[in-house]
Amino acid sequence: MASYGQFRVGLGLIGGIPSGSFGDITDFGIGGYIEPKVSLNDLEVGVHLGGMAFAGANIDTGAGSVGLSATTVIPILAIGQYYLDVPGVTPYFGLGLGPYIVDGGSASGSAGGGTFTADVESTTKFGVAPKIGINIGGFDIGAAYHIVSDLNFLAINLGFHIGKRAG
Repeated sequence: MASYGQFRVGLGLIGGIPSGSFGDITDFGIGGYIEPKVSLNDLEVGVHLGGMAFAGANIDTGAGSVGLSATTVIPILAIGQYYLDVPGVTPYFGLGLGPYIVDGGSASGSAGGGTFTADVESTTKFGVAPKIGINIGGFDIGAAYHIVSDLNFLAINLGFHIGKRAG
């Protein structure tokens, strides 16, 4: 039997900090997300649909330089979040799994007195994203570390929920 408050939607903004080899070719990223979820007492399951654009970096190759345009990353993740009962606040931890659609944009540069421009191939990669956060009222503050082979980044989110958790 369905009860009031079992379905809710999270919406918000994301700031991303690339790490590893991804941090060598990009800078800070910004984006947004929507998370439709079903609440089953202390557990929520749903989908994370996001989009982020990471600013491109300029790389000195020694023989010239290469400028990279923005890289866009679209995660489409199945998510689960478990909420802890703490008076006044609601901390949680969770995990997301699924594909990441990546568009590397383009690269342009100069070397040996010539210039070039090339498109960077778009690709889809599988990844995981462990997450921790806290709900205060209807607001959500969280952090997820996205592990996607050579495309790792820390995402900090600030958002809100429409609807209430069951339980």
